[in-house]
Amino acid sequence: MNPQDRDQRIMEVRLLEEQINQLEQQIAIVDKRIIETQIIQASLDDIKKIKKNDVFVPIGGDIFVESNIESADKVLVNVGAGVFIKKEIEGAKKTIDNQNQKLFDLRKEVINEINKVFMRITEIEKEFVQ
Repeated sequence: MNPQDRDQRIMEVRLLEEQINQLEQQIAIVDKRIIETQIIQASLDDIKKIKKNDVFVPIGGDIFVESNIESADKVLVNVGAGVFIKKEIEGAKKTIDNQNQKLFDLRKEVINEINKVFMRITEIEKEFVQ
């Protein structure tokens, strides 16, 4: 391998390593979202058990407001573009299940992409050995 090809391969490996770092960051974001959806699922299960009751609702920044739940049969679900619809708890859980499945599928795709990049790096490393 001539010096110019060698330098080109070294640069390619560096770019591929950067791509792996970016893909790993994507996985971390997806993992965080998966955890959030699991927490939402648990919260929806808990809400079903609530009877008429006073609760504290988070409004952000570790600040809560006291509220009264008259009925816990339905929740508002964001369907995109700032549009919310009322859904029964089970319907909301199905929506979250669908989101969760899409997240797992996305995670799998990103892992497959990482594996492809690793395979390319391995191919380049073999070129150096020859």
